[in-house]
Amino acid sequence: TFNDSYIWLLFGENLNESVDLLHDETFSIGTDLVIATPRLNEYTLYDVYNPAKERGGKLNVTELASWHNETGFNVTLNQEKYQRRANFHGLQLKVIAVTQYRPDDMSIEEYLQDHTTKALDSMTKFGFAIVSHLGDIFNFTMDIEETSFWDQVTENGTHLGMVGILHRSEADISATPALLFKERAILIKAIHPVWPWRTCFMFRSMASRVSDEFIRPFSTKSWIVTAVVVTISVIVLGLTLKVELVKDRFNTWIEVGFVATGIMCQQGSLLVPTSISSRLVVLNLLYFSILIYNYYSASVVSAQLNQPLEKMNDSMHQLAQSNLQIAAEPITYTNFGLTAQKDWEIKEFYVKRWKPLADRTRYIPLEEGFARVAKGGFAYHTDPNTGYPYVERLFTNQMICELTEVHLFRPQMMSLSGRHNSPFTEMAKIGALKLSSAGLLTRQQKRWMARKPMCIRDSFILQSISILTTAPAFIILFVGIFLASVICIWENLIFKSQDSSK
Repeated sequence: TFNDSYIWLLFGENLNESVDLLHDETFSIGTDLVIATPRLNEYTLYDVYNPAKERGGKLNVTELASWHNETGFNVTLNQEKYQRRANFHGLQLKVIAVTQYRPDDMSIEEYLQDHTTKALDSMTKFGFAIVSHLGDIFNFTMDIEETSFWDQVTENGTHLGMVGILHRSEADISATPALLFKERAILIKAIHPVWPWRTCFMFRSMASRVSDEFIRPFSTKSWIVTAVVVTISVIVLGLTLKVELVKDRFNTWIEVGFVATGIMCQQGSLLVPTSISSRLVVLNLLYFSILIYNYYSASVVSAQLNQPLEKMNDSMHQLAQSNLQIAAEPITYTNFGLTAQKDWEIKEFYVKRWKPLADRTRYIPLEEGFARVAKGGFAYHTDPNTGYPYVERLFTNQMICELTEVHLFRPQMMSLSGRHNSPFTEMAKIGALKLSSAGLLTRQQKRWMARKPMCIRDSFILQSISILTTAPAFIILFVGIFLASVICIWENLIFKSQDSSK
């Protein structure tokens, strides 16, 4: 094989005859072969290569240098090898792309340039744009093939999908970025990291509902101090009323307690004390109740305006322990990610939450998945670049602020791939570095990646108080009505029994 592992120097009497004897089926961009032909007192050296005969490439013969007895060695072709061979002269390379959402009525070329559907197969469309830039740099065209998955291993060990096609040299370069790990490294070769990739479960973190809504405004010590102050006030008020000789009207301490309770609850009182001491007690209780009421009501209102949004940590363990229903976008790598990764949290999630699901409930379409996420109580796994456009279209601002993500695949870079021992792979590396330094790589990333929806936290949103929030107040009311009814019936029965005994 005439690859760049060896440098060949051939001597021939005639250039044309020497070229005709060459079998250039195994020639490539990286071939280092020089033909030297004599002419009088000198030799002329020619650089010979063929970019790829199997792809329609033609043999290129260019004068490289000359050698003379007197003047010595004179190099006329001073450019670096890959730089001077950067023109592929319209050579057609085979490019493999992974697509899952292409409509039947749209060609692959049209689909990969369709920006209106950038949420679908976004990384492949991005990769196609990068390979198109490489085509402009090196002057080659593309024959695009497509497959529906990255890699799949059959029972006999054969690799299908994009990885298998590249490994069998059925394609020269990929238009879809891929992860490169140990098993794939022996099959394909990474060209350049180009695409930041991650996947996650998306769901809404609802505002926490507390059952102690009417107790939480004060700490335990504050409630104890309030109870002590009210108790002391009741005792002092009762004693002063005894001194005022109104015992016929307030003949029990319970009645004094009712008066104090009415004052504390801002309900007023029919009692008009006459002595200075009792008036001071009542005024003190009134001032105290006003301060307590203001602090209490302000705390309740503040709690409603700033309900805590307790978002789940980015932990598959916590997701496994939650009560959320789960499903995923029907993409090939989801099940692979759950079974191949060694992280104990992912293993726990797979055994506890994923494995028990039937296939028909595991995978649901994007539209249905995000509609269920919007309703709450549901976690949907997808690529954020695919999911964010649905979030912007289906979610309100409040829902966007509640959106939580738990990663299955942590953020990492995906690379375009090529064949091992392929000169096109080396050329593509050079081209990708040029695109990166020129800013075109970043531009295409911004063009094809979805923007994360913005949460506008300072907007004024009217939120209704649900029945669950006010439930404790209604429970207290109904319990009071029930106890009052029972006591009323009990008192009437006692009164009738006493009246009948007379």
